[in-house]
Amino acid sequence: MHSLCLHLIAGSIASWDKGEFFLEVQTTSSAPLLERQPDPRRWLMLAVVQCATLMGVLDGFIVNIAAPSIEQQLHASFAEVQLVIAGYTLAYAVLLVTGGRLGDLYGRKRLFVLGVASFTLFSALCGLAPTAWLLIIFRIVQGVAAALMTPQVIAFIQVSFATAERPIAFGSYAAIAGLASVLGQVFGGFLLEANLFNLGWRSIFLVNVPIGIAALLCALPLLRESRLPGARNLDHGGVTLLSLSLFLLVFPLVLGGEIGWSLQVVLCLLLSVPCLIAFIAYENRMTRSGKLPLVSFSLFRQRYFPSGILTIILDSALADAVTFLLTFYLQTILQFTPLQAGLVFLATSASYILASSLSPLASRYLGKHCLLVAGALVLLGNLSVLLSAQFFVPRLGMPPCLWRSFSQESAWVH
Repeated sequence: MHSLCLHLIAGSIASWDKGEFFLEVQTTSSAPLLERQPDPRRWLMLAVVQCATLMGVLDGFIVNIAAPSIEQQLHASFAEVQLVIAGYTLAYAVLLVTGGRLGDLYGRKRLFVLGVASFTLFSALCGLAPTAWLLIIFRIVQGVAAALMTPQVIAFIQVSFATAERPIAFGSYAAIAGLASVLGQVFGGFLLEANLFNLGWRSIFLVNVPIGIAALLCALPLLRESRLPGARNLDHGGVTLLSLSLFLLVFPLVLGGEIGWSLQVVLCLLLSVPCLIAFIAYENRMTRSGKLPLVSFSLFRQRYFPSGILTIILDSALADAVTFLLTFYLQTILQFTPLQAGLVFLATSASYILASSLSPLASRYLGKHCLLVAGALVLLGNLSVLLSAQFFVPRLGMPPCLWRSFSQESAWVH
């Protein structure tokens, strides 16, 4: 229910706009609408670019389910395993905006092909990594590749579909992300249990290779090239300030708990505030001078855009942390197999697909009240989980596997 309501909120924000700011939803710029005859192959092309969405989301979820196996087979520390996951997220977050702007400048098809090719290559290298630190390095570069290809998917929807078609296209984007989350948990657990060709955890990275190759072979002849008219130079000052700000913000939040909240880590977090202020001031000056900024702050004057950003931040911050910790809890403490642990997440992941499909319909009937209804359902869902835990845990008692472990330790002591 929690994931369903979050996606209803996001869907209502994206859909209830009467076509006024869909083009500015991408994190990179406010490119103008291309008033031209729609390409009759646009739905086929959408299926091709959605391969990037599938790989990007799949890779995040599938690594979570494989984290305990990576820790055991590579003899990695918990900090190193966390870096395998966090390194990808950090690189992706820092360079996502820049990746979108590069597509505006040098061509979205070109950046999409470059991103997919790089992502596929470094997926293969992750699957072949002999040490934990090489795996961390390959994952960071994989995050850079994801930051190049993912914004081009959003841009493609904006420039290829008419206003009336965009809610459906964006709904399919979210539905593919939900499908990938399901595959990441369940298919990832299946791959680990099946241990095909004795690859173990390596198969979770190598599965991206055939998807990436298929996407490349279809993208080259099918996709149209497009750029942002009037975009000539990259806003190097904006790129530098934003990348520095995001790194100083994300690095302590991701790794502070593991490496310790030392003075240097706290300083990084504090310095991110003046850096973000400097970035905003610099971008506003670029706008006033008539130049093209890296980020158009006119986005935030739209009534629903800030709400959508806040929803995504809360969703990612809470859901990703719970998924990472719950994966270790299920497999290490409760002794679940990877496939069983993946099935635990199935209901939550499936709700992403359901919510993505229902969000255009819900926003059409509920309009501006959709946000309030979905927020109330989120609170109700969380309260139901807490009440259920209070009711069932005392009655079910200790899980059997923990009871056996406790009994063996007691017998050894006596």
